[in-house]
This record gives sequence, C-alpha cells and structure tokens, in this order.
Amino acid sequence: MNWKDLLNETDRCLYCGNGYAEPVSWQAVLGLGEERRLCPACTDKLISIDALSSCPGCSRTGSPILCSDCRAWKEDRFWADHPFTNLSLYEYNSWMKELIARFKYRGDACLAELFTGEIARRLGSAAAEACVVPIPLSEERQYERGFNQAELLAAACRPVNILTRSGQAGKQSKRSRRERIGTADRVFRIDPVSLPDNKGFILIDDIYTTGATIRSAARVLYEGGAEAVSGLTLARA
Repeated sequence: MNWKDLLNETDRCLYCGNGYAEPVSWQAVLGLGEERRLCPACTDKLISIDALSSCPGCSRTGSPILCSDCRAWKEDRFWADHPFTNLSLYEYNSWMKELIARFKYRGDACLAELFTGEIARRLGSAAAEACVVPIPLSEERQYERGFNQAELLAAACRPVNILTRSGQAGKQSKRSRRERIGTADRVFRIDPVSLPDNKGFILIDDIYTTGATIRSAARVLYEGGAEAVSGLTLARA
C-alpha cells in the first residue's frame, strides 16, 4: 500500500459501522495522531461537558456554582470533613444513553475503546500519582455481563481492583434517587491483600446520577486511610 492509498483508506465507525475517511494530515501519514474510532456523524452526538458552565462538585450542567445535590451532600457530617469531587466527560443525552446501554447490557465491550484514551488524557499525571480504582460489580452482575465496564474504561490508566461489592437485587437504573442512596450504603469493601500504599485514589465509573454509588466507594476508601478521593465518570445524568 502506497501513501496515496493510506490517505484514502476508509475506516469503520465502532458504533454505527459506517465507513468514513480520516482527515488528511501529516500526523495521520506519520502515525502520530490518535486513531479515531467514531465517524463524524457519531462524534457530533457526543456532547462534552464544559467545566466552566457546570457544577464544580459533580459536573452537573447548567450552572458553574455548586448544585443542590452537592450542597446536600456537604450537609452530611462525614462529607463536610472529607472532600469529594467528580468530573464527568459527557452529557448523558439520548445518544450516550443508547451507547452505554449497548456497552453494559448487550455485551458490546469494545465500545470502551472509544473513551479509554480520553479518560487517560483527562487524568494526566494524576493517574501516575494516585491509585486508579474502577467501581466494582457484584459477582452476580459480573457473571451476567462477562466484564466490568468501569474497569474497561480505566484500562489505559493501570487500574487496581482493591474494592469488592456485595450483591444487590435489581439495577440502580430502575431506582429512584432515595432508593439509590439507600441501597448504595455499605455495599463496598476493601480487599486488604491488594491495598497499595497510595494515599490518593481516583474512582472510575460509567455514569454519575445521584453520586450515591461512587460516594459509597469513596467513603470506604477514606475510612481505610485514604487522604484524598475523587471520581471520574464517563457521563453525568
């Protein structure tokens, strides 16, 4: 294959399967640019969250001030003394909702490849200084899916599985806010055998809705001796 053939080569979108041509650039010719996995039409449906116009505590869109949910969490005595912030990359619009449904519930695990590079870039040097921990699934849910979506999303950041999760009936997506907060309480445990010496931890998950799940995991880490815990999620519902 000569260089002209390389420039005209058509890739296939990892989501919709349609063919598309990469924009012509010297980076592409020399292999220096990051490989795109989405066609332009699908890329346009990804809505990035602007940190300057979203909640600094959880990336909720609409206002650059602390949202009502984050203010409510701070009223809890524990969270008043233990800081926690979550960064979400994308809005949970209808397209992202369908993508995550395909990813989690229909076994399309390769879709994680769309975001592993972006997650690693967003974490930057923090991923080297802190321990990156994917939110675990229960053994039952892991068996059903065959993979943990949070672990796949964190794949480029050398994730460490130091948390375990007890079984829970039903899916969080089917619960109300109050039910989510109630059922997330005390479902995580630290595996002391794999506990690293790090005092900083970054939790990775697919969706931030009420914050109940990721904060429950963060609380366990704080109670286990962590000095700083934050979160990064793919989407903010």
